[in-house]
Amino acid sequence: MVKFQSKNISTKILVVVSLWCVQPSVAFAMLEQTNSDLVLLDDAIQNKITNDESFSASVSPMLVATPRHLWTESQSDFAPAVWAIFKKYWTASGDLIQCHDCNMQRLHVAKQHTISIDSGDLSTADLLALTSDPRYQGVKSVVFTTETASGVELKILRISDGAILFHYLADGRITLNQAKPPLGLIKELDRRERGESLAYIFIDMGFYPAGLFHMSFLEQWGSLNQHITGVTLSLVNPTLAIGLTYRYMLPFNRRITASGQLFFPLQAALSPDPVQDSLSFSVGVQAAVSSTFGVFINAGSKGGASLGISFYNPVFFPFML
Repeated sequence: MVKFQSKNISTKILVVVSLWCVQPSVAFAMLEQTNSDLVLLDDAIQNKITNDESFSASVSPMLVATPRHLWTESQSDFAPAVWAIFKKYWTASGDLIQCHDCNMQRLHVAKQHTISIDSGDLSTADLLALTSDPRYQGVKSVVFTTETASGVELKILRISDGAILFHYLADGRITLNQAKPPLGLIKELDRRERGESLAYIFIDMGFYPAGLFHMSFLEQWGSLNQHITGVTLSLVNPTLAIGLTYRYMLPFNRRITASGQLFFPLQAALSPDPVQDSLSFSVGVQAAVSSTFGVFINAGSKGGASLGISFYNPVFFPFML
């Protein structure tokens, strides 16, 4: 009888321990949607700082209200994730000041002795009152970050007058699924709303084993900006030809493109005599090293293979920059 009870107790302990080991990964892992929202929020802050060089200094030192989570899954991970984003852009000591008082419940006594409790954003009077605290001397702004059902909301208010310096709702459901910096999620969405195109000039120069010189006028498009098409003028390999170009950005590494080109020699258009076998084609792979140049390998039906370098939007074409 004793052995049976001991075995039963051991089994119960084993079950409890197993459940305890599994539970944290379920309870405290943020939702995939929240992770997507935070990626978008990171990009929005990066885009703001890039386009407004004075913004970062104008808001710091900045009080950081405790980030408020909505879902149980975000309880332990949401605040650290938000802090990690802020620390990427405000790196100096004293730029970020943790402020537990900024979103605590506040007691207000109104007329006729009515009492109300407020746990929302601070009023202008509340903001100014914070500056009298020795811990918060010299602060310029306060930032509130809240996880909502519609996304992650960020609001930066100026301490002196309560003006909203930056406000953004990061909803990862409306973003381009795989577009990532340096393209810029926010910048890309704004560009599409304005109806602007992504246009480029590529100059490809090949040296070995065969020579090559191509000048391409291209435009990027597609749901993920994965397609690049346009017209290429070839001076060498093939000689004096104009062609149609298509490049595809590889989804696992968007710095690499695979391309195909179909060329029609200009001599054929100028010559009164028919030219047989006038069309030619080539295939290639390009890899961007930076935003201004890359390397490529190309093989054509006329002229052979060529290895060389590419220049993107060179400065002698300022109208394309």
